[in-house]
Amino acid sequence: EDGLAHLYEKQGAHTALLHFYAHRQRHAEVVATCKRFGGVQPSLWHTALTHLASLTSADAIDTSELHTLVREVVGAIERERLLPPLAVLHILTQHPTLPFAVVRDFVVRGVEHDVALHEEATREGARFEEDVRRMSAEVEELSTEARVFQVSKCALCHHPLELPTVHFLCQHSFHQGCLGDHDGECPSCAPQHTMALRRRQQQQQRANAHDDFYKALELSTDGFTTAAGFFGCGMFGSGASS
Repeated sequence: EDGLAHLYEKQGAHTALLHFYAHRQRHAEVVATCKRFGGVQPSLWHTALTHLASLTSADAIDTSELHTLVREVVGAIERERLLPPLAVLHILTQHPTLPFAVVRDFVVRGVEHDVALHEEATREGARFEEDVRRMSAEVEELSTEARVFQVSKCALCHHPLELPTVHFLCQHSFHQGCLGDHDGECPSCAPQHTMALRRRQQQQQRANAHDDFYKALELSTDGFTTAAGFFGCGMFGSGASS
């Protein structure tokens, strides 16, 4: 049998090699195959996780070994950003007895990563509010003082400015014809402002979601379902944990 495994390895048939060990219940060698060849074939880690989640009490593996192997595989998936947390949770829910504690740290790190993104969004929101205050001060200044606009080209078509023109406090200027009916907001700055406003709206939602998540996890008797529910609702963003 080991001769067949050697042949698979020589041929670069890494998935076949992994299945060879899985079918013979050589679970540690399944993970060892991922460690050896996962760098060139990352999908092996996904296959290994699915294999471990499919094991039952009838398979030749004790509980402590299963938990150790699951942690190793999940750690690699997290490190290489191969799957989002929700996908990992959905795979592991297939195992009838695997305790949530085995992957609790992985889930918490995913939430903490989102907290870091939330904090950055908060800082960006603060910068946006500072810009709003600055522009308000400029509006007040314009009510008492003249402002000289020295821009010579339209920010949209980049041709020399010709009357009629529209000037914005952000120092962008445009031909009236280039703006069309959208002359109420600077088109160069509008996308950034819209994004900042959207992120500010999401900040409070996510802050509440983090608190609700930890409370629900403490009370839950099924951590996998609880965590998957929060990730599945998009409360913690998307994508692989990073």
